[in-house]
Amino acid sequence: MPALNEREAIIQLLEEMPETVCGRDTETYIIDGGSTDGTQKVVKESRAELIHQN
Repeated sequence: MPALNEREAIIQLLEEMPETVCGRDTETYIIDGGSTDGTQKVVKESRAELIHQN
């Protein structure tokens, strides 16, 4: 999921995203475009993977 200064939306998304679907683990990737609102910190502290976009 692409993100730019979406801290609050990412928090909500990660809270609602199931860890498994049909018995299979899910993977969440957040592609950050240079957020300055703490989005990167939220993602790093979660189970999601952070990808930096330059």
